[in-house]
Amino acid sequence: MAAVDPALAAAKQLVLFNEALGCIGFDPDAQDALNQHGFNSMYNLLIYSKEQIKRVYTVLRERPANPLNKSLEQEQFLTAMRVWVKTRIRTNRTIDPQLFTRDIAVSKAIKMVNQAEEATTDKESDLF
Repeated sequence: MAAVDPALAAAKQLVLFNEALGCIGFDPDAQDALNQHGFNSMYNLLIYSKEQIKRVYTVLRERPANPLNKSLEQEQFLTAMRVWVKTRIRTNRTIDPQLFTRDIAVSKAIKMVNQAEEATTDKESDLF
């Protein structure tokens, strides 16, 4: 059995990751900007917290030269991608970037918003 070239495997993962980014609205320039800031594979998302993703996204959006002109929707979808990866790891399922779709991103984003709202409602009800 032939050994897998790590550089080739990493290059393939980058292509697949960028395709997943493309399905949630990141054009090639935005993909490159994210890649340059360490977002290179689905697994790589596991090393960033939601707050770190928000911070990197803000830096890219506010940089003077070539700002990342993407909406907050894309930021939410990137965070949803991270949640999807974490869920797949926790449930011992494969993390194939080709399985991540815009519909999944929308579904995860809605779930994240609902959970945040429920937590806020619970805190408010504790006050009364």
